[in-house]
Amino acid sequence: LLRLNKIYKKILCSLLYWCEGSKQSLSGVRFTNSDSALIKTFLSLFRSTFNTDENKFRVCIHLHEYHNPKTQILFWSKVTKIDPDLFIKPYCKPHTQKRIRKEYPGCAAVYYHDINVARRMIVIAKEFLNITGA
Repeated sequence: LLRLNKIYKKILCSLLYWCEGSKQSLSGVRFTNSDSALIKTFLSLFRSTFNTDENKFRVCIHLHEYHNPKTQILFWSKVTKIDPDLFIKPYCKPHTQKRIRKEYPGCAAVYYHDINVARRMIVIAKEFLNITGA
């Protein structure tokens, strides 16, 4: 078990956001991925390092037409620990008929409506990347 202090957690959270989050901070934080472990890790770091208000969260899941929206909302609610009532209407992509991946849970876009937090995360990631010479 890796134990990190709050500063390292905040850096890791910001770097994950830099990699998988929206760079447009005007809408707040938006982190999107289909990997439930990555979403869970991001939110764990996010909640432990930023003062969060659970009512500022929203989730939009992107599904294929073969998914059951209610089942997937419950799945992603369990992963994110965000109440299903805070999920917005799922976006359903048309099925291309190429293949059906039954184990694929869809993609989750987690929104946190706070512009200042999004801007802080971007600044932290940029500062860290500058320090390391990347």
